[in-house]
Amino acid sequence: MLDKFSTLIAVSVATLMLLFSANLYGDNITEVFGEGIFELTWGVKLSDVQVTFPNGKKKTKFGILSYDVKDGRSLFGIERKPKDKISFIFNAEKKLFAVNIDFPAKSASDFGTLMQKLETTFGAAESQPNSLGVTALSWPEEDGTKISFTHIPGVIGFGSLLFSVEHRPMPEKVTKEDLGF
Repeated sequence: MLDKFSTLIAVSVATLMLLFSANLYGDNITEVFGEGIFELTWGVKLSDVQVTFPNGKKKTKFGILSYDVKDGRSLFGIERKPKDKISFIFNAEKKLFAVNIDFPAKSASDFGTLMQKLETTFGAAESQPNSLGVTALSWPEEDGTKISFTHIPGVIGFGSLLFSVEHRPMPEKVTKEDLGF
């Protein structure tokens, strides 16, 4: 009887701890990035981004419109260089839905420092397996907002670090006819 009671208490305590730890970070991604980023609201047009960041370069690669700016502001308490880039990415309707931020990467400690700050703020990341030597970490999506952190190895040197934020609200209903079927 005592063993069953002890087991029940242990399971209950473990369940409560799991629930508490899940809520400890819960909705941090939504709170920080749910409305937008860098004083921009998700879904704005390129012209709105250009007003806030006037010295960028518009480009289309593989059919995806992006707007790149050089911006050396410190993020997550990490110093970035003036040549470091922020890329604003637009969806098929030409509305802002993602931002990629370059971080300096001179050594593995740069990766570890940023990863530790991200996990302290947003909880544990999940590793995304690949066969290219890229380290890709992501956090569970919250209300259409998702963050990820990637280390892309370089040919010479440590490579580059990329922090990404995406916001994809529920798509509007469409019919087959709307799509041409």
